[in-house]
Amino acid sequence: MSPPVWTGSARAVEVTAPAVLEAFESDSGSHLFRNELTEVVRTRVEGDELVMDAWRDGAGVRQIRRK
Repeated sequence: MSPPVWTGSARAVEVTAPAVLEAFESDSGSHLFRNELTEVVRTRVEGDELVMDAWRDGAGVRQIRRK
């Protein structure tokens, strides 16, 4: 799915656990981050309706239809 089709919210959290950093074998001094999605919305047209599938962390998925 291409970026123009979806929107969302996320946060980047730096990974500091030595065991995890070791697994990536990075000795360049770079930092490792984990993305945590908090909201995703997929929007599309079906017939004469605009359909939005929205997922929010802790709330689950809901579908919204508009004519």
